[in-house]
Amino acid sequence: MSSSVLQLSCPHCGLSKQVPTDKIPAGIKRVKCPKCKQAFALPAQSEPASQPQPAVPPSAALQQRAPLPTDKPPSTTAASVQAEPQPVSKQRLITITCPHCKVSRSVNRDKIPARPVTLQCHQCQQRFDFDIRTTAPQPSALPAQTTNPEMLPPTPPTQPTPAEKPASAQPEAPAETARTHLSDIPELFSRSFAVFKRRILTLIGINLLAMVLTFAAYFLLGAAIDALQNMFGQNPVVLTLASAVSIGLSLLMLTALGGAITMAIVDEDLGVRPALGLGIQRFASFLWVFVLLGFIISGGYLAFFIPGVVFTVWFIFAQFILAEEDLRGMEALLKSRSYVEGHFWGILGRLAVIAVASGLLTSIPLLGILFALFAGPFTLIYYHEVYCDLVAIKQQVSYTSSRKEKSKWLLAGASGYLIVLLGGILLLGPALLQGLATFGAHDLNPFEQETSAPGEGWLSSDAYLDLPKTQYVTHEPITVNVVAPANLPADAWVGIVPSYVPHGDEVRNDQHNLSYQYLNGEILTSMQFYAPAVPGDYDLRLNDSDNNGRELTSTTFTVVLPYDDNSPAATSAQLILARTSFVPGAKVVVIFTAPEDLQTDAWVGIVPTQIAHGDEALNDQYDLSYQYLNGQTTGTLTFTAPNSSGQYDLRMHDTDSSGREIASVTFTVGASSPQQSLGADGPEHLSIDRSYFQAGDTIPLYFSGITSPANQDWISIYRVGDDNRNYGQYFYLQGQSSGTLKFTAPEQPGEYEFRMFLNWPDGDYQDVARSAMFSIGSEPPEPRSFTPENSSVENKLYPSTVLVPRTGENPEQLMVYIYAINYLGAVKFNGSELYPIKGEQDMNYNYSGTIDLVPGSNRFDVNYKALPDSWMNKLELKVYRHDWESGDEEVFAEWRLDDEGGLAQYEIIFGN
Repeated sequence: MSSSVLQLSCPHCGLSKQVPTDKIPAGIKRVKCPKCKQAFALPAQSEPASQPQPAVPPSAALQQRAPLPTDKPPSTTAASVQAEPQPVSKQRLITITCPHCKVSRSVNRDKIPARPVTLQCHQCQQRFDFDIRTTAPQPSALPAQTTNPEMLPPTPPTQPTPAEKPASAQPEAPAETARTHLSDIPELFSRSFAVFKRRILTLIGINLLAMVLTFAAYFLLGAAIDALQNMFGQNPVVLTLASAVSIGLSLLMLTALGGAITMAIVDEDLGVRPALGLGIQRFASFLWVFVLLGFIISGGYLAFFIPGVVFTVWFIFAQFILAEEDLRGMEALLKSRSYVEGHFWGILGRLAVIAVASGLLTSIPLLGILFALFAGPFTLIYYHEVYCDLVAIKQQVSYTSSRKEKSKWLLAGASGYLIVLLGGILLLGPALLQGLATFGAHDLNPFEQETSAPGEGWLSSDAYLDLPKTQYVTHEPITVNVVAPANLPADAWVGIVPSYVPHGDEVRNDQHNLSYQYLNGEILTSMQFYAPAVPGDYDLRLNDSDNNGRELTSTTFTVVLPYDDNSPAATSAQLILARTSFVPGAKVVVIFTAPEDLQTDAWVGIVPTQIAHGDEALNDQYDLSYQYLNGQTTGTLTFTAPNSSGQYDLRMHDTDSSGREIASVTFTVGASSPQQSLGADGPEHLSIDRSYFQAGDTIPLYFSGITSPANQDWISIYRVGDDNRNYGQYFYLQGQSSGTLKFTAPEQPGEYEFRMFLNWPDGDYQDVARSAMFSIGSEPPEPRSFTPENSSVENKLYPSTVLVPRTGENPEQLMVYIYAINYLGAVKFNGSELYPIKGEQDMNYNYSGTIDLVPGSNRFDVNYKALPDSWMNKLELKVYRHDWESGDEEVFAEWRLDDEGGLAQYEIIFGN
């Protein structure tokens, strides 16, 4: 007799296989499926129900009873009984009918796992649920060959007719009443809390591991970026790749942990390590489900939010379907939607309650992180309990899983991203087109900032800026007449931008502007600016918007020192130093050139740099040493460097009797002599826009003139007088010959400069260029005052009440100009706010506009407060008429404030 056979069915993938019991070693309790590699418990070894019983031998049958006269010979009966057993009993066949197309098929029940499964019809390709435990086997027909009545199966009892049933007979109640509705929210919380208490250690352990690894990844990302910055500088490609790799690894790690916590919720027998093992083993499946969920749901939220809510309710149970029913990818999402059908609003309400509760708890300061440790697992348990309700209600669900159906939902998710893209194109279309034009006209390399001339790509024929002259001295008022197109928005603006900044892009102009004013809808107006403190070439540029706009037109002017050879107060005075850094007590030799008509008591002296320029009497009070020129027009003078480290000027004056300063040059005295710059007369050049910055400010540095650029060329910030090896913040130039770098001003006040070095390490610490020196955090020189020779505005004090006569065309309309630096407040006219002063440190605020006077009294109220630690405070209010044809101005009042603050009131009486 052959050994018994044990039917093994994998509960994970459904694979069935018959194994002889004598092939299973004694003591084995768990086996591994050869298909899915999952382990499961070995069932009790017993004779399978389908195994045929051995036929009774003829001799045994004869011994059991005496033959009857009607019996056939024993040999015939025995032969017919032995022929009865079939290889596969019909009792083992199950008929499965597709609920969609009604096609039926008989399948050996041994091939079907003893658990709910999802089947796919070969005829219509539709999927449906099937549970063999709720299906009775087909009754088998009597074998035709069987003639022995005792070998026949007993006749099943016939169903009694209603007349035959006893009156008291009741149908047998099912073991468990099928669920028909979702559990109430309190019941869901109660069940979830019960599971949470049983599984708290496992779930908190996995969640805590996820949080620790997330924080670790965050700190590792920061450390990696710092290391890469030291190696490659601010290379955007390297930093982007590093960030992408770090974020990708973090997401992969969180996917495995998310799968582990899902498996731990579904199977309460799993500990931390087995759950993590299953999460890693099924990592690819969970990753694909999470990617699909994120893509479709996020796209839904981008498509005006409501589709995202709908997709969340439909697909939120996909990860549990993957864990319990082994449906992957879009199959899990589609079945989740099938479960939700008919219960959408109930599930939405239950999800909203847990979302609000979790959000409130995790938003509590300090305690929010602790609540997050518990809220995450509890929320997933809550979702799983809702899923269990749906499974109990629906039991078997069918859904369409064709390629067309899957593509439909992927396209639905993608629609949200397309809506955002199209909306961005519609809103930012002009800016995008301008960006394309700029890309065609300029190199978009972040280092490349070469000077470019205006071109047809950005110039507007309807816009015009007019300056009365093209050269100004530092701090001199600049009045520009503006003609703008009629359709510009109110935030169109005019600003001063260094000429080396490429034209065309409003965003780039905004990054480099030194001062600006909005047009506020004006198409014909005049604006007043002040010339920058640093000599050089600058532009006034008109931009059509303050939001990713474009430059419409510009005009260029030059800023020089008051005593520069080309200034309005022109002289031929000049002081030249062969070097600008000295040790204390060193000889300082200066080459001078003086005008021929100077007095014999004209003199040159050493004065600390922080002393204001211009006034000879003031310089005379603070000079450390001096020498008279005695009528000489050219020559050299030798001084001794001061003993104290710091920054000093050699200043030339036209006389020793209430004269004026006509030339100067700056040098530095340090504790040790810095390395002399190599190639000081070479083409390399460094320049900055200002001579004063606050600690933490962004310092734009322009570099140019590198004839043989290399990746390891570098620029660093130095305190004046420091050795080249004592470098501060630095950047590699990555092979760029010119461009702009942005440094951060040091926290330590003092005098600083930039130095350029070539091709590290071959170039060693030999600098080839240095920038002008600048101050950090210390009080800069006072701005020089300047009044143009032909100005119609007298530099005088105006009374607080002025009279404006009713003369000319539109006499009630006046121009107003407001200028403020380092003040916070507002200017009101006749009770209405005319211009707010926002109060950014060292930011020039300018406003030009018109006001309409009313007969009689008109009042300006200026509420202002000086910003703390300001090196300069200034507020001006100017009221005037401007003749557009002649360009003349009639100024009625110009009030100036420079104190700590308060409320200033001025009155204009309009009328004759």
